[in-house]
Amino acid sequence: MTVQRRAAFRRRFREIDRERFHLQVTDVPTPPERCNPVEELVHKVLKTCGLDEDVWARKLMENWGEIVGEHIARNARPGRIDRFTLVIFVTNSAWLSELSRYGKRQILQNIQSRFGKNRIRAVRLQLDPDLNQIKDLTKQK
Repeated sequence: MTVQRRAAFRRRFREIDRERFHLQVTDVPTPPERCNPVEELVHKVLKTCGLDEDVWARKLMENWGEIVGEHIARNARPGRIDRFTLVIFVTNSAWLSELSRYGKRQILQNIQSRFGKNRIRAVRLQLDPDLNQIKDLTKQK
């Protein structure tokens, strides 16, 4: 809804309240017509600074357990976002196989229902590269 339409609706509601409660024109304070919600302003500032994607990715990381479930969250984590595709890092090949067969579509639907369909359009599963480094370090000791 545009600012002009919102202002027109507010004016009409003030007129209805004046008629309903028999108020004088001076009894009802009028808010500024060009007032924007703080959420819109913060979103615009973050977008102009290029931080909008960082905030969204942080929300995804914080809510990962709620989105996919605690059991899957212990064995998979969100990785990078590449051209509307979320790469999910999985702990081992068994989980990779299981999620690619049965969980991939559900994870995508959960993310899209929470954050919108324009944020993530596909999900790709991959073995976690950090786990391989940890295994190599433990073998060297």
